[in-house]
Amino acid sequence: MLPDMRTQVEEMVEMDGLVATRSRVTATPSAGFMGMPTGTRSFDVLALDMMRVRDGLIVDHWGLGDFASIVQQLDLKIVPAS
Repeated sequence: MLPDMRTQVEEMVEMDGLVATRSRVTATPSAGFMGMPTGTRSFDVLALDMMRVRDGLIVDHWGLGDFASIVQQLDLKIVPAS
């Protein structure tokens, strides 16, 4: 659905087994992404992630993406469920 998605970590910090990142995500959706035709528009948004790392493995993850900005950049119309 996002075949050319790229994530670039812009900043990363670690403290006591918690790792936080601020990343830039860019992509051009393919057909079927929220009802859009293939490759009509792309988006460029920031994402925030926090991970708990234990013994070199990610054991917990919390993430926030700028969904409102994606909707705006792709010119999507959100229709509430009835």
